[in-house]
Amino acid sequence: MAYRWAPYKFTSKHGRANTQHTFLSLRHPQDETKIPIPASITDKNHNYRIPFSFVLPNKLPPRSCNHFTKSKHIENSHRNLPATLGDRGCQAQIDEFFTDKACVSYRIRVRITNPLVSNSVLSKTKCIRVIPHSLEEPPIETMGNKLYLTHIRRALSNGPFCSKSGWLSVEALQPRSIRLPNPETTMHENLGTTATIDLEFVGRQSPPKLRTVSSTLKVLTIYGATPWENHPSVMYSPYLGNGNRQICRDDLPLSKTCIKSNKWEKQKTLSRDDERPWDGFHESDALLQPSRYKSSIVAPITLPDTHSLVPTFHSCFVSRVYLVEIRLSYSQIGALHVPSYVTLKLPLQITK
Repeated sequence: MAYRWAPYKFTSKHGRANTQHTFLSLRHPQDETKIPIPASITDKNHNYRIPFSFVLPNKLPPRSCNHFTKSKHIENSHRNLPATLGDRGCQAQIDEFFTDKACVSYRIRVRITNPLVSNSVLSKTKCIRVIPHSLEEPPIETMGNKLYLTHIRRALSNGPFCSKSGWLSVEALQPRSIRLPNPETTMHENLGTTATIDLEFVGRQSPPKLRTVSSTLKVLTIYGATPWENHPSVMYSPYLGNGNRQICRDDLPLSKTCIKSNKWEKQKTLSRDDERPWDGFHESDALLQPSRYKSSIVAPITLPDTHSLVPTFHSCFVSRVYLVEIRLSYSQIGALHVPSYVTLKLPLQITK
């Protein structure tokens, strides 16, 4: 039994890079007493069945990740077994968003040997699909991480040449993970979670009218020819595709929900200290006391059962990362009827 990470050659402006590494190799010699074949005797046109079994470990051996890492947590995640990814040798893919530039494969190789002959008499390799068990990790630190956007604050006005009518703040925390079902189960499971979006409006006019909230799953496969020192999401940038770092992006639209029935709740009168962070109103509005409104939206995040995904993982050379893009549309009171949008990008873990 062998597990291998083998990205195919990919081209960048710095040239061509390629790497292949075997992280795990398990040898299971058969007990000759359990082989239902007489010694050195086989019958022509007769099928022989030789049972065998093997157990995949929960962790890769320490030598599989012997490069420098920023923390023990990174090294520990690199020793988790990744799922089969982009292996064209398997009859059916368990991941629809693989790239042909990176491959994680598991193989069973059977060899029949003869002690009198140096080479194997017969050798056969078979691909197997593996989805390892994985647990939910602690919430990701999003501060300073360019991959995620969990908070946005926007000034609102009734037109391009009008004074500010208020400030809209939108914030959400990382949702709970989505656990994939057992591939052999026949029970239909709801593959979903929710994201709670907190909204706050401070202004001297009525808060904007909420319209819709939509969600899109972003599937990122990040790979390279040199091992990661940190999780690639931490060093992500829109220009990750240079050098020996490559990224493959895919989008999966999830849902769109009408939220016109969501109500704003007016809060207590603002004090001068509360008003100070929202400075910037026009002087002509100075006689109007700004008000604070709050609202909360629960956005559904449900994976369709028509698509196959693998759990989130980070290995030495390849990572599969998911995030959910939440797009909130609204319209301002007194402005044109064209809706405005704010977009959040929240980390999402998929486990097994």
